[in-house]
Amino acid sequence: MSAKIARLKPRVQSFETAIAAYRDGRFSACIGALAQHSSSGAVSLGARALIRLGRQAEALSALNVALDALVELSHHGRGEMQMLRATALGRLGRHIEAECAFDEARAYVLSAACPELEAEYLYSEARSRMLMGQLDSCVEGCARALAPAPAVYGSAPHVTPLAHTRSRVFQLLGAVAAARGDFVAQRCYLKMAFQEIDECNVPDLAFKAAQLANLALLARESGDVREAAFVRDRAAAVPWNADLKRDRFVIHRALGWANSLAGDYLGALRDFRAAFEDAPSTAHKIIASLDKVYLARELRQHLTAAEELEYAERLSDTMSRSDCEEDSDALLALAQALAPLQPAKGRQVLVRALRLRKIVNERHASNFDDRARTIELVAEATVCRAEGDTTRAIALFSSAFEKWKASDCSWRAALAAIELAELGAGDEYAAFARAEAERRPQSWFAERARTLPSLRYA
Repeated sequence: MSAKIARLKPRVQSFETAIAAYRDGRFSACIGALAQHSSSGAVSLGARALIRLGRQAEALSALNVALDALVELSHHGRGEMQMLRATALGRLGRHIEAECAFDEARAYVLSAACPELEAEYLYSEARSRMLMGQLDSCVEGCARALAPAPAVYGSAPHVTPLAHTRSRVFQLLGAVAAARGDFVAQRCYLKMAFQEIDECNVPDLAFKAAQLANLALLARESGDVREAAFVRDRAAAVPWNADLKRDRFVIHRALGWANSLAGDYLGALRDFRAAFEDAPSTAHKIIASLDKVYLARELRQHLTAAEELEYAERLSDTMSRSDCEEDSDALLALAQALAPLQPAKGRQVLVRALRLRKIVNERHASNFDDRARTIELVAEATVCRAEGDTTRAIALFSSAFEKWKASDCSWRAALAAIELAELGAGDEYAAFARAEAERRPQSWFAERARTLPSLRYA
């Protein structure tokens, strides 16, 4: 009987096992390994894993219970838990409470005399400022987080090394640069963020994967084959797991578009298929399917496009009515894909997408990055063109064209220019599109750009 009870009793896993799982980006496994642990360090680590999984409310609840129950906490332990509590509050959009929690944490953090904890606190507070739109305050906080802190003899060990915090600060500065329209600086900061985490001898696989995803997006926008090859090579060496599927999805999708710009359509479709297989949600599956719809249409594979669009539309009917950022992205792309064939349905889906975008705006990239807002303009312009509202379509495509040019997204600007030229908005748009086609002669839009009519001699 005792042997049977022993078999039924859950095996206690060591705290070191939980730490190793956290470092490997296996956050669900980390939480499972902490099931039999109740120390302040275990509570903090579990909260970190929940926050990384996007389960902010659960993290907040666990921290609230622990802060009330654990009376004899060191300054380090209480400061770390209060900092994490403030972080969870900020990501839930409860900014006034988050500010109070950061204020409560500050005294404990400084009293802990731990440079690693202090740097992470300053970064976390700066990120909270970013969410509130306080960019100057965010940059000031980043500068303090990057300032070399004096080493303290006998300070408590901290789970987040200085190099990890520095990498996060560079990523945050990249987001600020994008919000200010300085996309050259954003590229520099994102590359610095990846280098910092890549060279650190203490792993954080999830954050490294996120930085690879950022580099993949840069490769997509630039169309630089060397950048794309670098990302593909480094991604192939990552030991992926289920908790990292979102970043792998982003990487495959971005590399698919980079391939398509280089004229490697087989490679692009292979990447889009891989993105679909890695899609962590229905919304992501819809996005991956619509990528294939877009490319198939441009390559005049209309039967394939129709089949994929029908599938994406069926998926949208099963999508949970949640407030995830990706849901609004999926609906926006679906509206754009439906419009040319079914303008009324395209408009209906667009209205739904924009309504949802307002709900998630604080968390969505469109709250900080003008490029995300420009994608909304293109979707609405496409619907207006399909509805026959040429005046409105030209106005929206013109705005998108100028924004893409200002963002140094030349191939996206060329796509808007093609639409404008076809709508009769002016020869200058056709000239811009042709020039971009010469730069990317193998791209899917090159032939369409070359065959644009010249209004001047029509």
